[in-house]
Order: sequence, then C-alpha cells, then structure tokens
Amino acid sequence: MASPRLLQIIFRYPGGLGEPDPDKLRALIEKHCEEWLRWNFYVWFVWTAESADEWFRILRAALPGVHFMINRIDQVERHGWADKWVWEWLDQQKTKKA
Repeated sequence: MASPRLLQIIFRYPGGLGEPDPDKLRALIEKHCEEWLRWNFYVWFVWTAESADEWFRILRAALPGVHFMINRIDQVERHGWADKWVWEWLDQQKTKKA
C-alpha cells in the first residue's frame, strides 16, 4: 500500500442533480481514509493511502453525475483565512508526512 497523503476533494452538484445524503457521503469518505476534515459540504480534506486515481474510481462509481476534483496537497506553501481548528488539523497531517 502507498504512503498516506493529504488529498483535497472538491464537489460540484450540477443543476437538477441534487446533493447526496450527507451521512452517506461521510460514510463513503470514512471507508477510504484514516482521517478527514469537511470544510463545507463541497470541500473535504482526506488523509489516505489511496491515490487520487483510486479516489476518482470510488467517487465516480458511488456518485454518478456529480462533478469533483481531487488534488494532492503538499502544504509547502499555504495562505488563507480559516478557523483555527482547520489550520490545526492541517498541521497535524503535515507532521505525519514521511
């Protein structure tokens, strides 16, 4: 199995499609990662050993018609405005990096 990494998953729900059940989406994400942070309904960060390509296959099968982007986050350079708990969670993932 690959080394764990931090991925950002951004969802977009095209008009008329409706949003998936939040509990089902959370269960799907929890099944495939060690830890996660949901910034909002559209943006998730996951600490996972699975690649972006693997996540693509998982999400595509489970959420037909939903648009999403998956990005590996290296945290080498970062800036922004977020609640303290978000930065703390990201910092914890950064220290896990091998």
